[in-house]
Amino acid sequence: MLLTASQAKKLYKFCAENKVGMIAVNADGDSLLHDSLIAAVEADAPLILETSLWQLEGKCFGYGDAILGLKKYIVDVALMASHKDFADVPVIFHIDHVPANRAVDVLTTAISGMPVNVWDEEIKVYPSSVSFDATGLSDQENIKCVLEVAKVAKEVGFDLVFEVEPGIEDEPTEPEEAVALFEAIEKEAPGAVHLFAPAVGTKHGDTTRSGRSTFDVDRIARVKAALEGVAKRPIGIALHGSSGLNNEQLSEAVKAGVTKINTCTFFLGARARAMYKYLDDNKDKIQMGHKDMKETSKDPSLDAAVSKTMIPIIVDRMKVSNAAGFGKKALEYVLSE
Repeated sequence: MLLTASQAKKLYKFCAENKVGMIAVNADGDSLLHDSLIAAVEADAPLILETSLWQLEGKCFGYGDAILGLKKYIVDVALMASHKDFADVPVIFHIDHVPANRAVDVLTTAISGMPVNVWDEEIKVYPSSVSFDATGLSDQENIKCVLEVAKVAKEVGFDLVFEVEPGIEDEPTEPEEAVALFEAIEKEAPGAVHLFAPAVGTKHGDTTRSGRSTFDVDRIARVKAALEGVAKRPIGIALHGSSGLNNEQLSEAVKAGVTKINTCTFFLGARARAMYKYLDDNKDKIQMGHKDMKETSKDPSLDAAVSKTMIPIIVDRMKVSNAAGFGKKALEYVLSE
């Protein structure tokens, strides 16, 4: 079930209170989207499907048009998540890591409702939660960007659910820095921030280390405690970049307060290697003249082989992050009064 913004807010609260780390999958096509939903059913886990600008403007979705990409992606997720096979999976659609110079335009368009026409009927589609890439921004620039989006959300009556990050990823975030950024936003847009992504020694797209020595799990707990001390509500921690962390580190991060784990680089690599293995194993069969060429070369044949690799990997991450076993419970909570 694809969640509205108001429902996503309740799911983030549930996960923060129950030490559940939701796996956020950047699915850059229908195949990984489907594999993620199947994995969520198998693990009985809540799921975040998220997208970045490069995916929205990629050929699978918007083909250069980010808003068209958003419409197509949300419609795809809504259609699949409403299927009887996946109706018990609480699914968040999250807009992730839009570059700051595009953020206000893309995010305000998204939360205002994007029209989709089917024959003579029009519906509007919306994201469940949003964020942008604050890298290089000063706190003042960061706050200004968030508040511009919040202003539009208030005008259109959208229940904004924001993931906020500091502008510096390479230097560890101090609890007092996180509080200062949060309070400045909270003062003007109370209740908008439900996720905070501090710098804790991980980095987007970093595949160069295993068991990163710079990863600071204690910092996660200290930042979370400081934020909740002033917010007086649960604030989940988003882990920006989980590449290179081992299972023990991911598990400890969830225990410390991580509720959203970005996995883009990890899953992209795993999927690419699975595709390569299929093509390499069948390199003779895909040659012209081979009796099995047509069947072997079909997209469904490749996708089926890749799924056999990807689904267990996603399920394993859901188990490590303590999301497994919480899907139906979380959905029951979300749908309760």
